[in-house]
Amino acid sequence: MTSLNLLAHVSTVSEENFESIGERPQTELIKSRLNNLTGVLDIGFDSEVRSRILQYTVSSRKSTEALLGRAMQYFPLFEEKLREKNLPQEIKYVAVIESMLRPTAKSRSGAYGLWQFMPATGRMYNLHKDRDVDQRADPELATEAAVQYLSDLYDQFGDWTVAIAAYNCGPGNIRKAIRRSGKTDYWGMQKHLPKETQKYIPRVIAASYLMNYYHTHNLTPRGYEDVFQDTETVVPEENLSLIDVSNVLNLDLQSLKRLNPMYKTDRIVSNKINTLRLPTNRVEMYYAIYDEEHLETILAIADKYDYHRKYLKRDSIDQIVRVVADYQENVADV
Repeated sequence: MTSLNLLAHVSTVSEENFESIGERPQTELIKSRLNNLTGVLDIGFDSEVRSRILQYTVSSRKSTEALLGRAMQYFPLFEEKLREKNLPQEIKYVAVIESMLRPTAKSRSGAYGLWQFMPATGRMYNLHKDRDVDQRADPELATEAAVQYLSDLYDQFGDWTVAIAAYNCGPGNIRKAIRRSGKTDYWGMQKHLPKETQKYIPRVIAASYLMNYYHTHNLTPRGYEDVFQDTETVVPEENLSLIDVSNVLNLDLQSLKRLNPMYKTDRIVSNKINTLRLPTNRVEMYYAIYDEEHLETILAIADKYDYHRKYLKRDSIDQIVRVVADYQENVADV
């Protein structure tokens, strides 16, 4: 994963009237900054937008900095999936409103995960759930599902702001609001939407403001772990225990669980669907221990370059990893 650039698609704004820490941002300055944002969101300004921005930047600074830290973890994944589908990057702000970027967030209504899928919608978009796993909490799979769902909503309404509103209240409520208001844009139909959805787009706008201008409020991302920076996914060939994987790969168990929040227990069932996300620097070690065929390939490489097989037994993992590193660096083209 690449590092996060939270300051995407923003033009330079004059900061002549920049407020000091603790002072409430001036309304006109907020409007000026919002007007400088470019993209597909139909940017408007109302009391909800202002209230949420003040919450982020003044009254809840500690929780905001933790949120920014989680954005550094998950935004690169969101951005990658959006690029793959050639969809607007602003969609990633939806997850901020849905879950505050907590992959195991659960609502009273039963919505779950970063993108807060209800069980039925999750099944519709192939997110599996059983006693051991809930893929609604799988950051990669749930993001792919959310991106597809939002794309489907856009195909229905032809407007990204309306599609995002539909993500919150459902397409039926959007069609009802269009009939009642005679309008097809969000702000034109807003008063005819459910109360929660009337506030939903303003909250997305406030999240967009935060992610683009947090630096002007002296906010700093907190709590980001290096373990999330460079990761890869493997497909287990046998049933695994997260505890065993943690011990064998010398990984902190809680960090491993945070990398794989979809597992409700420590058990991973090998079924060609379940995956395991690991730090990239542990992937070769994982294969060397858990994949016999991969281990034989490594040993064959070792033979070719005059390593002695007797020193490359299963318990000599560090040596095996060095062999692979040497091979990849020096002779990958052979």
